[in-house]
Amino acid sequence: MSYSAIPDWKVIRRLRWAGRRAGRRCRLIGWLKMYPIDTAIVTACHSGQGGTGDVAILTAANRMQLMPFAQIATRIGGAITVTVVLIVLTQLV
Repeated sequence: MSYSAIPDWKVIRRLRWAGRRAGRRCRLIGWLKMYPIDTAIVTACHSGQGGTGDVAILTAANRMQLMPFAQIATRIGGAITVTVVLIVLTQLV
């Protein structure tokens, strides 16, 4: 398999889309009066292997005091993901 030095435009578009979504989520969390970097870290915890990922991300960022927010983000995000998947699957089957 060969890898090209020039990135695929589809990949670049998807990365930009993911960045925009993360930014929107950070703005939604903004009503908690948290700093932007803290909201970005909590948002990253939503996609990080559950509780283990929360600990890893917060330890790497030296922000363990955000653990309660990260746990809530992980649990709510997981519930939303499961709900959306179930709705999509009912439409496909």
